[in-house]
This record gives sequence, structure tokens and C-alpha cells, in this order.
Amino acid sequence: MPKDALERANEHIDMQAGRISELEKQQAAMCPCDKVVRLVETNGSLSDAMHQMANECEKLRAEQGDLRGIRRIYTKGYHAKGGMGRLISWFNNSAGISHVPTLIYPRTVDVGSKVLWEIEADSKSGVIGHEHDKDARSGDYYFCEVTIEQYRLVVAAAEGLVGKRYDKPGILGFVTRKRMEDPERWFCSESQAHVMAQAGMPVTRKPAWKTAPYDCVSSIRWTPCSKQEVVA
Repeated sequence: MPKDALERANEHIDMQAGRISELEKQQAAMCPCDKVVRLVETNGSLSDAMHQMANECEKLRAEQGDLRGIRRIYTKGYHAKGGMGRLISWFNNSAGISHVPTLIYPRTVDVGSKVLWEIEADSKSGVIGHEHDKDARSGDYYFCEVTIEQYRLVVAAAEGLVGKRYDKPGILGFVTRKRMEDPERWFCSESQAHVMAQAGMPVTRKPAWKTAPYDCVSSIRWTPCSKQEVVA
């Protein structure tokens, strides 16, 4: 290639690199309002744009938490429905809360892929594990930040209950205030109180069989959060 052509090519490359550098500076200097406008243009609505921003912020916080050796686990105070749920809520002044999961936590299902996993004591199926559906039932979310060791302990305790039968006698005793639980059976708040205690994070001073759903979510262990903050 002739010398003058090579020089022109180098000048062109330098000019393009300068344009890219300037564009990067403009994007870095972009004010938050401009970023919202860009997200609205991409997503089609302000609510969707704000939802995306909330998710990105939460993911960043979660990544920073992982670097510090901190993980998040979650619970949900499910709103009372059906006769038994309303009865449990009424007997225990549970503010409309009749059910809590044993635990909701991020679970790796494939390389680089995580889902929110829920373990709960179900009256029909016993203690089961399944992917958590945020929209399946109405309720309020809570999170707890734990160390990696606490995370391992509480997850191991929760997964160790999977396959156990539902504690129907315990529910009856729970309502009548008489101890009727079976140590090989579990109801919802009983199972949560048990697994949290196993990890050294008791949600209440009550024994597990006397723990109501509202006792769990009102514990200082749990901090209220929005549905958007609950991420794998």
C-alpha cells in the first residue's frame, strides 16, 4: 500500500476512534432523566421502563452482595383465603396472613441460570419444592440478608423437609392451643420457624409448633420489600 494511502487510512481510523470515544463520554454524562427517556422509548411505557430500572438496580445490589459473601433469602405472607385460612388468621390475630412458605431462595438450575425456588408445606401434598410464581397468590414479600454459611444451613434444612407429610394434627392443636404436632409432619409456619432456627436465625422465641404465619413475617429477621426486589 502506498505511503500516502496508509496515512489516510490511519487518519480515518483515528477519526472513527475519536467519534466512538466522544459517544461514550456523552453516554456516561447522560443524566438520569435522559436514561429514563431512552428506556421509555425501548419499552414503550414509563411503568415498564421503571420496572426495568428497578430490576437492574436489584441485580446490581445482588451481585455486590455476592462479592461481599452476602445472600438474600425470601418469604411471603400469603393473604388468607378459604375457610381454614381465615380461621387461622382470625385465631391468631394474623392481620389477614394465613400461610408462609418454608423458604424462597435463588437456586441454580443450570450453568449460569438461576430461578426462585420455593419450599412450602402444602395441606394436600405435604412439604414440596417448586419454582416460585410471584403472581400465583396475593401476599407481601420480605427478605433477609444472610452469610454464605447461613444460606447453606437454611437451604439444607428446608430441602431436608421435602417429602415430609403435612401436619394436620398440628394445625388442629395450633387452633385449639394444645400440643398435637407430629415431629415427622410439618405445617407452613412451623417449618419456617424450624429451618430458620437450624441456621441460627430464629424468627420467634416460641417453639416451632406454636409459631403462626404472622409470627414469621413480623419477625425482625425479615424486612419488607417489593415484588420487583425479589430476584434469583
